Amino acid sequence: MRTSAGWPQAGGVRVKPARRLLYELGPVTLRCGFQPIQGWIDTLIKTESGYIVLDHKSYAGRDPLKKAREYLPQLKVYREAVQQSTGEPVTDTLIHFPVLGLIVRVDWPS
Repeated sequence: MRTSAGWPQAGGVRVKPARRLLYELGPVTLRCGFQPIQGWIDTLIKTESGYIVLDHKSYAGRDPLKKAREYLPQLKVYREAVQQSTGEPVTDTLIHFPVLGLIVRVDWPS
């Protein structure tokens, strides 16, 4: 199904096509003072308005929101590293729990 704007629809949500999709991007390094912090971004999606960071976590527990909070420091580093290295915004940060069939969107304070 397509919306009037021509974008595909999935579950009632408009989906914009990615301009570029990168898997297993890393190592990503960000300096905090004199301390380098390093990690691997599972999936980085380039869109017209910036980037989307998508991280996959194999969690099968009962409280995915509580578990998602544990990953916030890691995802903040990824977000800041992408913004600093590209000069473009990270428009979304998503945590994918494939075992639960769930994606959690992180809302960062402005």
